[in-house]
Amino acid sequence: MIRSQKVRKFIVNTRQTLFITTNLFFQNSLPTIASACALGLLFSVLPVVFLIITVLVRVLHTEHSLVMHFYQYINMLVTQEQFESLVQTILSVNKVGMFEIISIIAIFWLARRFFLSVMRGFHIINHQDSRRKGINFTMGGFFGETIAVVGMAIMISAVFAARSLLKFDIFSEILPWIDGTLYPILVSITPPVMLFLVIFATYRYAPGTKPNLWLCARAALYTSVIYKLVQLLFRLFLNTSRYNMIYGVLSNVMVLMLEAGVFFQIFLFFAQFIYVKQFFNQLELAELYLLPAFQDHRFMTKIRRKLFFSDFSGFSNRLLQIKSGEIIYGEGYPSDFIYCVTDGIIEVTTDTETNHYGKGKFFGELSCLTNSLRKETVKAVTPVTLIRFGRHEFELLVSRNPEINSKFLTLLSNSKV
Repeated sequence: MIRSQKVRKFIVNTRQTLFITTNLFFQNSLPTIASACALGLLFSVLPVVFLIITVLVRVLHTEHSLVMHFYQYINMLVTQEQFESLVQTILSVNKVGMFEIISIIAIFWLARRFFLSVMRGFHIINHQDSRRKGINFTMGGFFGETIAVVGMAIMISAVFAARSLLKFDIFSEILPWIDGTLYPILVSITPPVMLFLVIFATYRYAPGTKPNLWLCARAALYTSVIYKLVQLLFRLFLNTSRYNMIYGVLSNVMVLMLEAGVFFQIFLFFAQFIYVKQFFNQLELAELYLLPAFQDHRFMTKIRRKLFFSDFSGFSNRLLQIKSGEIIYGEGYPSDFIYCVTDGIIEVTTDTETNHYGKGKFFGELSCLTNSLRKETVKAVTPVTLIRFGRHEFELLVSRNPEINSKFLTLLSNSKV
């Protein structure tokens, strides 16, 4: 019984999370931001590759023959002759002068377009709750770019070093299958592992809200797996040779843009997912409070009501059972809580009128948020089930959610009429 309740609660929670995530994903215009990230990647990928090669050659002193193995990962962007020329140019620099420093800074600046696009997405998602404001988000993009470039260079260098190590006679004689089996596996898993680590680090450190490590790891895994499945579908149904015949070299750019666009849609969706999981209680309460009256039969309203007003297992510690005829609070009582009727009928009596309300009705928010004594008496006409919320939760919602703020101001205005 307890297990089935946990499963049901998990299913309900998952549905609500996906609904809120999808709603905020489009409300925050993240599809547009994802397109900007893909375009930024197109302009930044070659400068980033240049920086990685520079770190490999100038900092890590990776051998020329090993650096050339890196070409297989970017062969859709440049020819082998161009890549060879680039490596030779970097190797030919014996002394770093002012011209080289200026060139590196310029290339680094070009690469920032992509990283700043990503940080803009995280700023839009987390701006209300992030501890990073304004210039800090820009600096986050700067440091993120530096760490990503150096980290990828170190990982690539480590893979190349492992291959050199595995070629030693001691390994080839004792374990002859290592070079023929282990190294290809190592090479094949390195790109997805690097992708996962970059996504995980971005999810963890870019928002500025300190999301849970396990939550970031799950989201990074979902993003990596879904993107890999999309890539497989592209390989199955997209005939790139046909585009090569029509568009030539531009076909590689088109495929790159298509894949990058899909990747950033998935990437930002799960960035929004992390935010929703972090602040789920507040977002769920906002959805509940903004539900239209039960007389509203629009399609989307029915879906929202089904999702947020059919199961209250997530509010089990807030539920109150009130007997018929019992006073919930009276005039002059302190205002510490706000209530929502989930079942039954209540009677609200003021100096001038008496009204009856059913499920879906929120009451007590006006005096609670203005920190004044109750001006009405609320009684249960039938057995009533209520959800109770504290003042602090609603103060946060009013300050952060424009729709709730507008609803409260309307309520406040009408009370003065």
